[in-house]
Amino acid sequence: MDILVEVDVRGIFFHAPAGDPVLLLHSPEADRLIPIWLSPADSMKFVDGTGDSVRRPGGAEALTDLVERLGGTIDRMEITGCHEGVFIASLIIANVGDGDEIDLDMRVSEAVAVCAETEAPILIDQQIIDTASVPASAFENRDDDVAEGEAQQQSVDEFMQFLDSVDAADFLTPPDSPDNGDGPERS
Repeated sequence: MDILVEVDVRGIFFHAPAGDPVLLLHSPEADRLIPIWLSPADSMKFVDGTGDSVRRPGGAEALTDLVERLGGTIDRMEITGCHEGVFIASLIIANVGDGDEIDLDMRVSEAVAVCAETEAPILIDQQIIDTASVPASAFENRDDDVAEGEAQQQSVDEFMQFLDSVDAADFLTPPDSPDNGDGPERS
């Protein structure tokens, strides 16, 4: 049997340069991130404030409500495979009929949305973590990196303003000469 490890949702990030949405799952045990590329429509499932004045149930809410009305519960989500960059996921529904489990094949984004709605755990095969993840440290101190980049950009902007304000003649006269670049003295 494959070893399944519980992961949590780190968030949605937008991959440059095209701004493609990426769902990041985090394995605390291995401190690794599993990136899952989403369509823009799928990423909206995880973003609040879509502008609807009256919130209507989405697919995750409707499925959760249906399962509960039928007496079942959302037990967990399992990501058990990856084929050509497409993750294979199942939503496990418990207490159906005579207490059986149903293994419902689903898109990762849909199953994660259901788990977010029901607070059900997300499990992923250890082999997928080993082969399709990146170290979480690659994303650490991103705020520091952004701040450093902004500081560098401000420094470049200030230097560009300085260059715009100077003239080549300002550099022709040495600073210790009687004419220190202010132009000829006039009486």
